[in-house]
Amino acid sequence: MSKKDEKLFLSVNVGSSSRKYALYRGEEIVAALHFEASEQGILGSLKDAAGKKSDVAAGIESLADAPGAAFRVLREAGYLTDAGVDVVVMRLVGAGDYFAADHIVNEEFLTRLEAAKEDAPLHIPPMLTELRGFRQIFGSAQIVAVSDTAFHFDKPAYAMYYPVDVKLAEEYDIKRYGYHGLSAGYVANYLAENGIRDEKVVVCHLGSGSSLTALKMFEIGGKVEYKSMDNTMGYTPLEGVMMATRSGSIDVGAAVQLKKKLGLDDDGLMKLLNSKSGFLGVSGSTNDMREVFALADKGDARSQLALEMFYYRVKLAIGQMAAALGGIDGLVFTATIGERNDVVRQTIVDGVSYLGFKLSGVKNGAGLGAAGHVEVSARGSKPVYVVALDETEQMLRRAKLMIGA
Repeated sequence: MSKKDEKLFLSVNVGSSSRKYALYRGEEIVAALHFEASEQGILGSLKDAAGKKSDVAAGIESLADAPGAAFRVLREAGYLTDAGVDVVVMRLVGAGDYFAADHIVNEEFLTRLEAAKEDAPLHIPPMLTELRGFRQIFGSAQIVAVSDTAFHFDKPAYAMYYPVDVKLAEEYDIKRYGYHGLSAGYVANYLAENGIRDEKVVVCHLGSGSSLTALKMFEIGGKVEYKSMDNTMGYTPLEGVMMATRSGSIDVGAAVQLKKKLGLDDDGLMKLLNSKSGFLGVSGSTNDMREVFALADKGDARSQLALEMFYYRVKLAIGQMAAALGGIDGLVFTATIGERNDVVRQTIVDGVSYLGFKLSGVKNGAGLGAAGHVEVSARGSKPVYVVALDETEQMLRRAKLMIGA
């Protein structure tokens, strides 16, 4: 098959304040496009296959119009024709057994996703907008929704269920599905394919959304695989550690009390915990960790508290995941904060030194560079890795299996 005969894939990664698109022909990237909401409006940037980046005019006032803008920008830059793409691949975030599998998007899928909006208010509404937009733009394209929970779906039953009536849990799909499965799955494949053989590994996905995953190594048919034993997120992406705007785990009684005192309905409570808590709620001013650091350095007490709470909850979660594995042999940091912030890594690892971890100041300070991964632990320490996350690679791998490409 010649290059021009290979299928054209568009990957779509929907964030709460951004849209990321990557265009691939077969295995090779053609271009990447990024839209981000800011105080100056919707900003756009386009990157070619060689990595050369340029600013582009999004020409839209809302990210709801991003699908049309993405098609226009990619077409005007010469990367697309009116024929569009063959396959659109999108990350799927949704609670329930149905969403713990990859799907080719059809009317049934859209109806089920519409009904699940309240479970993941930061993820599902913008995802529906993107899906509908691209269905209209690329009428003949297959659209594959790649599940963010599937990687965790075969974890042990005792880690999957909440301690409620199991019949109710089965009837209403009330389980600890876990999220960031595309991230954890990518790291699992990366470790296996790069000869890393630490039996029990905890992955710290630290970004605007954060979670930790317990990975255990197995040898199946002579092939090494890492599988998920647990993840700090649960029925929705709200459970677990503190995040940019999400509270993380909170006593249901405390949540109900907030609801009563503030006169909120169910949607109002979910909005408070998903969109107005975490770094934003504790600092009282920002959900951006860079700004929280700057304010903390200036002596802002609430920002200092926000950082201390984040570190504390991640350290607790490392202990939790180590307990799930019955020990820990390696630690991985990935995602925006995990990859880029050496202070965060240093502070967290210092707090779990009792587990046998210590960082090299020089290696940790140097960070990833252009490498796919780097070991930043000190001599005599258990290994600590920083892994450059590529969820798109994982999405494409799964989509191709789904459609038999």
